[in-house]
Amino acid sequence: MKHCALTASNWSKAVGFVALNAALLFTTGCASTGKVEPIAQRLPRGSSCVALVSTSTKRQLTAGVPNLEHGPKVDGAVAIGLGPAKYIFDQLEYAGANEPYGPAVALAAAAAWIPPGALLGAAYGAATSVPDSEIQTAIQAASNFISHYDFDVELIRTMSAKAWMHHEIGLNSFTPTGAGQIFDSLSQRGFRYVIELSMGTVWLDGDYELRNPRVSLKVDLMARLYRLQGSRREEIHLIHIRYRGEKQRFVRWMAEDAKALRAEVDKCQRTVATQILEAFAE
Repeated sequence: MKHCALTASNWSKAVGFVALNAALLFTTGCASTGKVEPIAQRLPRGSSCVALVSTSTKRQLTAGVPNLEHGPKVDGAVAIGLGPAKYIFDQLEYAGANEPYGPAVALAAAAAWIPPGALLGAAYGAATSVPDSEIQTAIQAASNFISHYDFDVELIRTMSAKAWMHHEIGLNSFTPTGAGQIFDSLSQRGFRYVIELSMGTVWLDGDYELRNPRVSLKVDLMARLYRLQGSRREEIHLIHIRYRGEKQRFVRWMAEDAKALRAEVDKCQRTVATQILEAFAE
C-alpha cells in the first residue's frame, strides 16, 4: 500500500513538473552567450602588434521562409496541440521510465492534451494571425537585409572598435587571401599575436513550417589566440562562443526594414566581441 501511494505521489510531481515547464516554454525566451573557460595566458597590456584575422567560410546570416500554405487556425492547432503533446509525452516517459505503466500513462496524457490543445490553438491562431501581405513584406525585408549583410565582416569591424584601447592593445584586422600563408606573412611584418576567428552557424532559427514562427538568432564561433615566433605559431588559448538570442515572431523581427533584427545582430556582435576581449586581454 505504501508503494502505491509513493508511486502516485511521484506521478503527481512529474505531472506538476511537466505542466510548469510547459507554461514556461510558452512564456519565456532564452538569451545566453556561452561559457568562457579560464585562461592561463592573455595578451599583455600594451601589446601593439596584434592581428585579427578570420578564416570563416560561413559569412552570411541565414533564415528560412515561413510557410503560407496553411491557414492560421491550422498552424495554431499544430503548434499548441501537437507540440506540447510531444513535450508532455517525452517528460512523463522519462519520469516514469522505471514504472511498469510509465509509457502508457505518458501516451495517455499526451493524447488527452491534443483535442483541447488543438481547439485552443486554432482559436489563438485565428485571433492573433497577421495577413499574408504582412508576412510577404516581412519575407522581402528579411531577404533584403540578409543578402546585403556580411556578418563576418561586421563582426571584425565590431572587434576592431575602441574597446581594445582601454587595454592599450593595438589591434589590426586583415582579410586573408591564402589561409595557409597568412601567419608567415604577419610574422614577417612584425606581428607577435594573432586572434583567429572561425565562424560556424549564423542562423535565424525557428519552425518555418508555421506562417509566423517564433525565431531567434543563433551564432556559433571559435576564437583562437596565437603567439608568433618566427615561422612558428603557438596556440595560447581558444574559446567556443554560443549566442542564443530571445525569440520573437518573424514579422516582428522584420518590421520597419528589419529594425529589430538589426538591433539584435548588433547586440550579438558586441556581446561576442566583449567575450573575446575579456578572455584574451589582461
